[in-house]
Amino acid sequence: MENKLTFNKYQKSKPAVWSAEDMSLAIELLQSDPLYPRLPETRVYELAELALNAGAGNADEISKICDCSEPLRLARTLNIRVLFDISLNYKAGGLSILSSYSHKPPTITVFENRLRLFREKLPKKDKTGRIFLSNLTNICVAHEIYHHIERQTFCFINLAYKAPVVDFKLFRIEKSMTMLSEIAAHSFAKKLMDLPSLPCIIQEEYRGGF
Repeated sequence: MENKLTFNKYQKSKPAVWSAEDMSLAIELLQSDPLYPRLPETRVYELAELALNAGAGNADEISKICDCSEPLRLARTLNIRVLFDISLNYKAGGLSILSSYSHKPPTITVFENRLRLFREKLPKKDKTGRIFLSNLTNICVAHEIYHHIERQTFCFINLAYKAPVVDFKLFRIEKSMTMLSEIAAHSFAKKLMDLPSLPCIIQEEYRGGF
């Protein structure tokens, strides 16, 4: 398959009905963005929903184009390298960063030792916990595939809202909200893998395990 994607048009993403839990998780992510205090309260729900729909819409389309919804196989189809970092170096973003994406060349790195810590802390008794435990690696890969799609199409959902950080009469500097892309990536992983909720819920479960 040709590596250049062209279909990421978040403005045309198919609307979906999101659970109260997913919407709450998305808004919590948005609230963690440094620019959130500059976001009008009336735009919060709208932008969270837009990002959720963007991720789900892209998952639907890429799975149809590639006839595949298995993240590792999908990465191979899209010519993305997947590397597994087994080092004990936790400096690259801290323990909460489980994976990363680099576009030259397209590469997903999964930090296996951090995943091991998550597996030890996540609850194993309930069905949802077991689903996430057994799919952590694939969830990470799916999440980063969304960032690959954004990069390949130059259609970044975070540009849906740009907050002014410097506003003078002669010029104005604006910054985008990076958490919109993270919400979309979580939504992409949920839809692609048919998960019970946004996978960012594992971050809360992990923090609660200490």
